[in-house]
Amino acid sequence: MKISPFAAILLVVTINFLFSKEYHVSIKGADDINGTFNKPFRSISHAARIAQTGDVIIVHQGVYREKIVLARGGI
Repeated sequence: MKISPFAAILLVVTINFLFSKEYHVSIKGADDINGTFNKPFRSISHAARIAQTGDVIIVHQGVYREKIVLARGGI
């Protein structure tokens, strides 16, 4: 069975979407918890260290004074 290039791309995008995670960061959070909306991380750096390609990091309002080094590229 031959699969079309469009179907292959659609399959890869769908799989990536299904397995991607969303991490939250807040100045009221802590880096030793799970990074969900209700239990956000404290630092952007911590979220960037554990995020994988396709994951989303949502940074909530606040002042973050830290240097961020991305371990993996992203957009």
